[in-house]
Amino acid sequence: MATALVQALLHRLTGQTDLALGTLVAGRDRPETQDTIGFLVNTLVLRQTVDPEAGFRALLSTTRATCLDAIVDQYCPFEALVGAVGAPRDMGRNPLFDVMVVWQLDEAEPPDLHGLTTRKARYDFPFAKFDLGFYFSRRGDRIVCQIEYAEDLFDTETAGALLARLDTLAAAVVADPGQPVGTLPVLPDAERALVVEAFNATGTPLDTRRTIIRPLLDRVAASPSAPAVLWSARRPLDYRRFAARAGAVARRLAAGRSPSRADGRGLRAEIARSAHRHPRHPDGWRGLCPARRGRPAARLAGMLEDLDHPLVLAAPECRAKVESGAARVLDLHEAGQAEPLDLGAPDGLAYVLFTSGSSGRPKGVRWNSIRS
Repeated sequence: MATALVQALLHRLTGQTDLALGTLVAGRDRPETQDTIGFLVNTLVLRQTVDPEAGFRALLSTTRATCLDAIVDQYCPFEALVGAVGAPRDMGRNPLFDVMVVWQLDEAEPPDLHGLTTRKARYDFPFAKFDLGFYFSRRGDRIVCQIEYAEDLFDTETAGALLARLDTLAAAVVADPGQPVGTLPVLPDAERALVVEAFNATGTPLDTRRTIIRPLLDRVAASPSAPAVLWSARRPLDYRRFAARAGAVARRLAAGRSPSRADGRGLRAEIARSAHRHPRHPDGWRGLCPARRGRPAARLAGMLEDLDHPLVLAAPECRAKVESGAARVLDLHEAGQAEPLDLGAPDGLAYVLFTSGSSGRPKGVRWNSIRS
């Protein structure tokens, strides 16, 4: 029963159907060894296929047969088995299995030895012998389980959660032994509520009918003096001035004219952005498409062609690269200040992103404001 419960637990947690567990035999079933002083324990490997469609009763019957078959061969030393199958040896893990399941007999009182005083002594192992070890025993009318775990792989909280899941699974088996193994519950009520409800409680009040520019305008109203653009060697640009400059450039774009160069100061762009009028938005709303100036010329030319003669914002040093019959270039210089435009509709075009082109010609993908 204990082995079948652990098999069902591991299957439900991992989805694996081919499981190999380890167990121990005392090695004292012969009369000549029953009174021998010494450590005669041997390790057995219980490899078994778990059928998720079968009920737990069927799993228990199969596990019983597996255990009996293994006990028949209990006199084969574990080391000899490892050598016979040619299992690879790794100093960081045990060969053939990682999880141990053991049924321990009731704790007996210390033996009464003539001339000696005997008592129980507590001993804490300095390390775990396996990744996981489930040690079952009977205490009065209860069956208890202790878990041993490798601290490099698990912490105390995780080990406690494994025990709680084993307890949940055992309760479900007692309630309905015929329930398919693949549907046995393993999450306690509190953990299930956390995973199913709390983790998915991600609802956030959000006005999905707002335009793509509205979050920026809200930020400008809330923190007009906060830094919006950081330059490596220049004074940061706050949200008020950033929005004002963006508004001026947007109005020039809407008019299709180049920004003014009155004071001679340039607002250099690391990214040139092409803007094109979408046929579904005759009101003048434009979608943006980022185009790094380091892109290969052929890729850039293909993008400009697909964008159907776009308007391009470019720094002076980028103008020659994009100026052609396929594009109209607007120098990105100081354009003054103006109120930002809030054009378009919430479900209108926001920008266009091109794929990498690893499987052929790069393709432009349209994103509307709601998706953005």
